[in-house]
Amino acid sequence: MRLSLQDKPSKLTQKQYSINVRQFINYVGCSLCDVKYEDMHGYILMLEMKGYKPSTIKTKLTSIK
Repeated sequence: MRLSLQDKPSKLTQKQYSINVRQFINYVGCSLCDVKYEDMHGYILMLEMKGYKPSTIKTKLTSIK
């Protein structure tokens, strides 16, 4: 399957994804290769406690997939 230019995320989206990944790495304190289920679960709980909307949490999680 080939991606067309229309499928490429915008520069702003790419920048936001990068920020989201960096924030997650700072939270877990390890590389993405070493992330455990508990890390993801804790991150979600922390975002919920900070008052993030479900749609924002979903976007942040999509960035780190």
